[in-house]
Amino acid sequence: MPRRFLFSIPLLISLLLLTQSISPVSAEPHAGEPLRLIVQTGSLQQPRGVIQTQQKLLTQLHSQGIQAANIRVYRRVFNGFAVTIPASDLPVLERIYGEENIFPDLLLHASTDVSIPLIGANQVWELQDENGEYITGRGVKVAVLDTGINYKHPALGGCLGPGCKVSGGFDFVGDDGLFRPGVDADPMDDCGHGTHVAGIIASNSEVYRGVAYGADLLVYKVLNSNGDGTMSTVLAGIEQAVIDGADIINLSLSAPFNAPGFEPLNQAVNNAATQGVFVVAAAGNHGIQGYGSIFPPASAPGAFAVANINKAEIRAESSSLGPDLYYDRFKPELAAPGSDIWSTYKNGFAQLTGTSMAAPHVSGAAALLLQAHPEWSPADLRSALLNSTKELDFRYAEVGAGKLQVDQALRQPVLVYPAALPLGLVKDGTAGGEFELKSIVETGLDVQIEVTPAKLALTPNYQAAPNVSSIPPEHIQPDVWTFNLAPGEIKQIRLSLNPPPLAASGYYEGAFLITIDDGVEPYRLRVPYTFWVPQAETYLPLLSFDYAAK
Repeated sequence: MPRRFLFSIPLLISLLLLTQSISPVSAEPHAGEPLRLIVQTGSLQQPRGVIQTQQKLLTQLHSQGIQAANIRVYRRVFNGFAVTIPASDLPVLERIYGEENIFPDLLLHASTDVSIPLIGANQVWELQDENGEYITGRGVKVAVLDTGINYKHPALGGCLGPGCKVSGGFDFVGDDGLFRPGVDADPMDDCGHGTHVAGIIASNSEVYRGVAYGADLLVYKVLNSNGDGTMSTVLAGIEQAVIDGADIINLSLSAPFNAPGFEPLNQAVNNAATQGVFVVAAAGNHGIQGYGSIFPPASAPGAFAVANINKAEIRAESSSLGPDLYYDRFKPELAAPGSDIWSTYKNGFAQLTGTSMAAPHVSGAAALLLQAHPEWSPADLRSALLNSTKELDFRYAEVGAGKLQVDQALRQPVLVYPAALPLGLVKDGTAGGEFELKSIVETGLDVQIEVTPAKLALTPNYQAAPNVSSIPPEHIQPDVWTFNLAPGEIKQIRLSLNPPPLAASGYYEGAFLITIDDGVEPYRLRVPYTFWVPQAETYLPLLSFDYAAK
């Protein structure tokens, strides 16, 4: 049996609730049990090329006598299909498609009140868009991939279909929880988790009002009543959300660890983002595992990972920790309230805790921004949300850039690409990078850049470093410190990093502080940067970084 299948049956992605835990699972399928697989048939090409290639390969599948069942085809965010086959047919499947293109269909498990003013949403509600409509998320479609939704709940519109708040959806699981392809178009929640998540985004009730209470919801049931789902059901939900025109996808679910077997899920998230959909993912509740515990789908480069803080702006101990060790990406992106959050639940309201509750605050905030700026791309939303955060007294690896502040995001006069700067590994005593500032206002801007010291955050073995070592700002230099930006102008800033020879090894964090003056009121934003100073040439953990992914 191929090595990747040593962990294939079953793995759990957790509904991100503190009260739920991961159950022990067997590492091998029982003798005679069918295999649930995902097969990649190529990269995403022109739609016609994808369809022709898949038809040819599926015909070959049947012609070889493979007893295939439960086939589900993907074409928009992943080029391939899910299938169930007898274990005895696996060698034939590997001969046709190649072992490297066959993945186990890993199982996933489902791991406003005061929070609304905490993120500034109530202040945004008082503003109007260019059409004179109050900014409530009106006209924005947010897709919730979860345990479904109780669309009969009065706070969520009371109905399903065109003209309802829940304008559409699908059940990829089925009432029997067997994850059969194409079950039905009724995403009724039989757990409560999805209804709670949806309410944080868009509940319109006097009891609890969601962040973007005017937004429309698309709901895809990809987890069953126990919070269990598979990678194939989540892939199906992402693909259908893209097809149905979702502007934002909320994923309040997580794998229990990172592994190559989750690559199809990462690809789907990245491809959805490339096609203009902003993908928000709960960072996970695996903080007990230490740093580097943010797993798919939040670890995907195209996902916007959200950590959990309480109403006192303290990180929840369960909230998963960065940095990302596969792509060398800045993770999590930011933190949002996720502890003791009131929202819709089953037929009423309840308080729940977890990064599952933090993520929909960001999805709702993104919906508010999209109503105000419908032309914004996922990269624009990423910058507006990340660079406008309130700094917290925690490492970036713990809470990202800081606390979500959607009111400040709406005021931001420039956008930054990329929004955070992982500068990677210092080699031969130097490293570098670049970012761009784009003016989005109609007045000229005076810009000034400052650099904070780079603080040693983590030791080479991924332990929290004592707050004693730092690299002075003069070792981190932009090529320009002050300049003017004309309306709509884009300015590129190049960076050089030269740590002192005796700098302690480990993971460093700092920020570029950018003050922007329009002649009326200065605005300050932060662009986080990170880098690694190696311990020695044999510093093995860094070998897992994929620098080409940047």
